[in-house]
Amino acid sequence: MADDSAENAWQHVADLFQDNKNSRTVYLETQFTNTSLAYFSTTSIYCNRLKSLADQLSNVGAPVSDQHLVLRLLVGLTEGYAGFVTVMQQKDNLPSFAIACSRLKLEETMIQERVARASGSTALLTVDDGSPSQSQPYTTHNTPSLGRHNTN
Repeated sequence: MADDSAENAWQHVADLFQDNKNSRTVYLETQFTNTSLAYFSTTSIYCNRLKSLADQLSNVGAPVSDQHLVLRLLVGLTEGYAGFVTVMQQKDNLPSFAIACSRLKLEETMIQERVARASGSTALLTVDDGSPSQSQPYTTHNTPSLGRHNTN
C-alpha cells in the first residue's frame, strides 16, 4: 500500500512536469532567441548561457541542433564582432559549437589586445572564467590598432 502512494506521488510530479512542459518550452525558446552578448561581460559567459538554454530545451523535448546553436551564437554577437561573424558565415560548414566558442574567445582576446594597444595602457588579459590570467600584465606602446581603417 505504501508503494501505491509513492507511485501516485511520482505520477503526480510527472503529470505536473508534462503540464508545464509547453509553457517552459515557450519561456526557454524566448530566452534562447533573445540572448545576446550585449548582456554578458565575457564571451565565455555568453557561450555558457546559450549552452545551458539549449540543454534545458532538450530536457523539455525541444532539442537544439549544434548548427542552430552556432547560428544563435553568431546572431547574438555585438557589432564589435562583425568581422568574426562574416568569416564564420562564409564557411561552407559551420564548426561545432565548442570550436565556435573557442574561436570567439580567441577573437575576444585579440580585440582586448588591440584596444589596449590603441589606448597605450597596461592591460591584464583575462582567461575564460573572467579571472586575471597567471601571466604578467603586458605593457603596450602607443601603436595603432590592427584592422582599423581611417575613414577620414
